[in-house]
Amino acid sequence: MLRLDLDRASWFCMDRMRIGELARLVGVSPRTVRHYHRVGVLPEPIRSANGYREYSVSDAVLLVRARRLVAVGLALEDIADVLAGERGLGLDELLAEVMDDLDRRERELQEQRERVVELRSRVDASVATGDALDPAGLVEFFDAVRGAGTGTATMDKDRQFLSVLPGAAAAQVSDMLADAAADDQAAARLAFLYERFDAVADGPLPGPELIAELSTGILAALPAPLVEQAEAELATGATTDLTWITGELSPGQQLVIDALIALLRGSGSVV
Repeated sequence: MLRLDLDRASWFCMDRMRIGELARLVGVSPRTVRHYHRVGVLPEPIRSANGYREYSVSDAVLLVRARRLVAVGLALEDIADVLAGERGLGLDELLAEVMDDLDRRERELQEQRERVVELRSRVDASVATGDALDPAGLVEFFDAVRGAGTGTATMDKDRQFLSVLPGAAAAQVSDMLADAAADDQAAARLAFLYERFDAVADGPLPGPELIAELSTGILAALPAPLVEQAEAELATGATTDLTWITGELSPGQQLVIDALIALLRGSGSVV
């Protein structure tokens, strides 16, 4: 906090002060005073016969003014011009610029605060499932599906996969899933399929009928834009290597996914 050291009242009686006395009076370091000299904020004072700088009360007042302008955000270059009276732009205009900058920073801080609040609201779910899911639309989708069922290991894996998608791709998938997140029946259907799919991992290999039931059910439950994109990628061969994901599936689950891919390719047979 800027203040004059009034406890050292003897300065009122001084005609001249040394740099240490000036610095102590205003509450800065001698190094700061020297820096202000170098950048032109403070003019060089007269020097004594032995070469020491000697400051007057007017120098102290100038230093106090400079410190106050620094405190409100003005650049030292601008402060030097204002105090020297050499700049066409006056102090009022400079302070207006500072106010505009503070308003901008306040808006940015408010946006950052809102972002932090949003992220905090996701902490519990993200810690539980080990993901870093973003944007909010994906969080809402999985919250809706989990709320309609019990939550499954496969659902958590899907969250983890989607949390590492690049921002643009994640936003695209989020848009595709928006309708499902807002549709209670769609969320319930997906929750049921997640549970059935996880059950396959713990039981014997599924027969043709169960494979067909699950693969066609998953295809019907997926949002149309997501199905269209998957079909287009399979047709052109521009699919992402998902070995690191499907490698975690059980043999029975892999049979269901193979059947689903066959449906997306339009082969007509799921087994």
